[in-house]
Amino acid sequence: MSPTADHQPCHDTFTAGNATCQTDGDHSESVLSIDSIEVLCQITPAMPASLSTSIEPPFSSIPDPRFFFPSRQHDEALTTLLEGIETRSGLLVLTGERGIGKTTLCRVLLDRLGHHIKRSFIFHTPPTTDNLIQQIQDDFGLPTTGNPVQDREDVRTPFLVRNRLDGGDAILIVDDAHNLFPDSLDVIGALFQPGTHPEQLIQVLLVGELSLLDSLTASTVPTLGDSKTTCDHLEPLEPEELKDYIAYRCMVAGSRGDSPFSVGAVTKIYQESGGIPGRINRICDETLHSTATYGLVRITDDLIVLPDSETVGSERSGITQPSGALPFVAPPSQHA
Repeated sequence: MSPTADHQPCHDTFTAGNATCQTDGDHSESVLSIDSIEVLCQITPAMPASLSTSIEPPFSSIPDPRFFFPSRQHDEALTTLLEGIETRSGLLVLTGERGIGKTTLCRVLLDRLGHHIKRSFIFHTPPTTDNLIQQIQDDFGLPTTGNPVQDREDVRTPFLVRNRLDGGDAILIVDDAHNLFPDSLDVIGALFQPGTHPEQLIQVLLVGELSLLDSLTASTVPTLGDSKTTCDHLEPLEPEELKDYIAYRCMVAGSRGDSPFSVGAVTKIYQESGGIPGRINRICDETLHSTATYGLVRITDDLIVLPDSETVGSERSGITQPSGALPFVAPPSQHA
């Protein structure tokens, strides 16, 4: 391969962290020595070779249903919720700690519901009960009167009653329901309970952290001891599921290669994340950004970067750039 204006042969050594990389002549491949471990790397690409064909960030924090990984826990929960909605089995409750994948699961659930089911999905907790009612009305396409009491009644009657008499179904899904005020839960309970109507008018799914259960017992929402209440709790991924989880997200992102993380790296990611998908994504995303300019074929455990517990994707270090965007790093100086 002869030198060109774009490719000049060089003999260079540069360091990145505890890594030392040497280039030899016009060879594009080099050997990277990291703690006595030799790893092949490409000088030109700005990401692991296995992800060089990715068309989008594989570990974004956005709850995208395309990236839903059907772990045993998540698949069972999805099946339970779908069956509960289909059979109109009563109040549905889904709990799990932050980052476990509750919101993504809800979006998958909505995608799998029939189009005949009218739905309202409260994604962000409304600051007031009146805001909650207004968003429900907006989702169901109902006009508002400006009178909160009248608006609450209009959701229930005539809309829900008429919808049910016409053979229609409706569902209300409230994410982060543990943040709702007691009177907001009471309003939801009033919509859910049949009252003078002989049938349940709307299916309700409340999603939140474990503290949601305490809130429910203190509200007029049917108690958790009710035989018509279905509760499910999401647990972290199993250790043996993590490798497939990472590979699956890379595949959905458009990668045609293998996962860039070594077996040791996957083990460390699990140890540090506890199997929580949100934490896994932050660690993988941060690590890919940190090692982007190395051009590694494989990322080993000593290169795993643990982000601050409060940073997510593009929020790192106050830098406002899209999650998955590669930060600019000055190239090593060239020596004759």
